[in-house]
Amino acid sequence: METRSIDEEVRITQPPTEPKIKRQTKLSYRDQRDLERLPDIIEELEGRIEELSNPSPTPNVTGSELTAVAEELKGLVTTMRGL
Repeated sequence: METRSIDEEVRITQPPTEPKIKRQTKLSYRDQRDLERLPDIIEELEGRIEELSNPSPTPNVTGSELTAVAEELKGLVTTMRGL
């Protein structure tokens, strides 16, 4: 028969404790820079979306060019939603 000390018994019978989660109270330098650049990025993306949404009335636009514009516009909208 194996004998265990009281400390071993307590350690065996107690469930493992959850690690404490430290809440971040301050932005990192990189996050602060990203936050400061966000308005400029949004403005740039909105301008590009506006440009692609209202194409110039050029009758010589090919189907592949329209497809490329549609794909870029779709990507820009996805990016905007992710911000």
